Amino acid sequence: MSIENVAKRLAWAEKYKNWTVEDWRKVIWSDESSIQIGVNPRRQWVIRPKGERLNLQYVKKTFKSAQVKVMVWGCFTGERLGPLIVCDDDGIGADEYKDMLYDGLFSLIDDLLKPPESPDTIQVADENTFVFM
Repeated sequence: MSIENVAKRLAWAEKYKNWTVEDWRKVIWSDESSIQIGVNPRRQWVIRPKGERLNLQYVKKTFKSAQVKVMVWGCFTGERLGPLIVCDDDGIGADEYKDMLYDGLFSLIDDLLKPPESPDTIQVADENTFVFM
C-alpha cells in the first residue's frame, strides 16, 4: 500500500470516527464480486505418504461440469438489503455500471424513501439523507 493511500484512509477514518450508529445506518454500501464454479483459481498441493495416492483423505473433489463465471453487484444499508444484480457476460464498463446504479441503487433509495404509513409523520429527504460508499 502506498503512502498516499495510507494518508487517504487515515483522513477518511478521521472524518467519520465520531459517527453514531444512526449516522452509519444512512450509508449505502455496494460491491461487486466474481463467482467461479468448476475452477479453483488457487493451486493446491497435497502432501501424502508414499502409496496413499488414492486414499480419499488425500483426494481433492472436483466439479465435473463446465466452468461457470458469474459477476454480481449488490448494495445494502444498516436496515435493508438492495437487489442483487447479475452482470452481463461482457464485463462492466461505465454504461453498464450506470445501469446497475439505476436498477439497483435507485430502486433501494426509492424503497427507503417510501412515505410512512402514518399520515401524521412527515419525512424530508435532502442531500444528507444517504451517503453512497
